[in-house]
Amino acid sequence: MDGDSPQAAFWRIPVTHFQSRARSQKSPLACLSLLLLVILANPLRGPQSDSTASAATIPSAASRTHTAEEQIRQADRQFCIDTRKDGLEGWLKWFSKSVSLGGLSEPVKGESALREHYRGQFGPGFISLVWDPREARVFPDGHLGYTTGRYRWHSKDSGGEDQFSTGSYLTVWKLETDGAWRVISDFGSPDPKE
Repeated sequence: MDGDSPQAAFWRIPVTHFQSRARSQKSPLACLSLLLLVILANPLRGPQSDSTASAATIPSAASRTHTAEEQIRQADRQFCIDTRKDGLEGWLKWFSKSVSLGGLSEPVKGESALREHYRGQFGPGFISLVWDPREARVFPDGHLGYTTGRYRWHSKDSGGEDQFSTGSYLTVWKLETDGAWRVISDFGSPDPKE
């Protein structure tokens, strides 16, 4: 795939960009970006259960975390199924209504801006995007988590030639007030070309 194509740009966000923004601006979005880098470098460990609580009457924090991790893992799998089936519409329906993507020349805020941002990636040359979560973690409060795994992008270039890209991804999830897990940020890093 051409390094300047919309698909390649979609998956490539330089780490140094996040680090410099976080140091210079200290904005919540910049701090979240830096936090995501820390997560990738040092995955969270699940909380330990309270040894004084009765296991028969109170579920342990580790048990609650495990259940939430399975929920976001399943949500990520369904996110992939919906994207494969419905393209852009399947992709967009998994994003939180309050999403704000940073790390770009201008932040992407709101549903219509999000649609416009991703329209090029799911344009006429798009064939498929599939992925599989290999790890799911949830922060101890149970309202924020992430999945990581591998993806495969398939498209056709303007000359009709098949183009493939593989790599790793990180999706950040938020538990919404309706009880559904929704995407608040998504990052990817393509494998080096051979």
